[in-house]
Amino acid sequence: RAGKSYLASRLLGLEEAFVSSDSAEPVTEGIDCVVFPMAKLLGGTPGFEKEAAQAAKEQMHMLLLDCEGGNNAMAAIRTIVNVFGTVIGTEVVFVAGGCFSEAALQNLGACLAARSLIKLETGSRLPEQRLVFVVNKNTLRYDSETLEKALKSEQADRGRHENRQLVLQSFSERRFFSIPLIGTPSFEDSIAALRDAVLRDMRPLKMGGLLVRSSQLSSLLQLIVSEMRNMNEISFPSMSRCVVLDGFLRPIAKKLFAEAQKGLATLADYDERLDAKDPRMAKLAAFDREAAHITDKAMVSEAREELETQLASEWAKVRQINDALGGQTKDTCTETQEIPTMTSRIPLGGRGLLSKVTLMQQTVRLETRTKITKKDGAVVYTEWEASGLPAQRIVESAFHNFSTAVPSLMGALLKKSPSILKTV
Repeated sequence: RAGKSYLASRLLGLEEAFVSSDSAEPVTEGIDCVVFPMAKLLGGTPGFEKEAAQAAKEQMHMLLLDCEGGNNAMAAIRTIVNVFGTVIGTEVVFVAGGCFSEAALQNLGACLAARSLIKLETGSRLPEQRLVFVVNKNTLRYDSETLEKALKSEQADRGRHENRQLVLQSFSERRFFSIPLIGTPSFEDSIAALRDAVLRDMRPLKMGGLLVRSSQLSSLLQLIVSEMRNMNEISFPSMSRCVVLDGFLRPIAKKLFAEAQKGLATLADYDERLDAKDPRMAKLAAFDREAAHITDKAMVSEAREELETQLASEWAKVRQINDALGGQTKDTCTETQEIPTMTSRIPLGGRGLLSKVTLMQQTVRLETRTKITKKDGAVVYTEWEASGLPAQRIVESAFHNFSTAVPSLMGALLKKSPSILKTV
């Protein structure tokens, strides 16, 4: 029993946060979790006033996982415990009990073997982790370089060498602490040093350049459990999609699409300026701005294409409705034309001075059609159709009203006066 549950409680400043016991029976089964506000945690620690204010502003929380021990013969070692620690932990605090030993290094290597269950694509890598190796209940003398010396020492045994290389490759930074037995003079100082180191090393969990929020973390943990149950293997791309695509990009696209739908109010009549209200370019530009910091451009492109398809489909529906409204009739009028069918000359007749005048007479067919003007400005004509019986018309305009008035000729007449006096 290494006493890691007790140390986890002390890191939070809450001695009863995790159940601990000195009995042989394992206390932690699986993983015990505590989510604690960073502002409260840092606010009660001298020297972290600035960090506490920033944590309060950003509403940051620490997720501390107390994982089931792997060195207790009475505990069932669960692979999923180690997978959780490998995937979501930014700081791994490995606790060995009593002394720093080869067995402790082998136990750490066994925990890291869970990394082999995570399927990585070419060029992808797990979130960066740092190691804090703690020897608890220590009765020996160690310095801060104990771990580095052990990891970088020459080893003839292949297994020991490979195990050390695995630890070195898994953690970019490594630190070593020893905690004496409770009640010794240096115990509280050692606890304070460990706590200070862990708190100063705090940093958020990121995937694909994206901060992992609470809802995304919950979905990620569910995905890990599901894939372990179904395939006994975890796809790192699946985890990235869970956090980046499903947890961030698609919610942004959903929000922007909802805004676009709301902005496109139901059309009551034809809108001739509808194209100016097309929201697609503005919403895609907004998506680009909000997703600019995401490093996985393939996922950004996938989410953007989905949003573009949704916007295009919605805009097509609006255009279809507007086109239907534009096809409605705005105005109608009737047009008439005369089509000549026969021409002949006829005498005016009678006994007057105009009796010998002959006129040009036309027989015409009257046709009508309807002119229909649509709301969108389009004009539609019906076919010309005959209207009534043929009619006769006099071509000469002077005789158009001959039945009611005689023809008249108006103009200026020049004449020579017969008076001699007028010529003088």
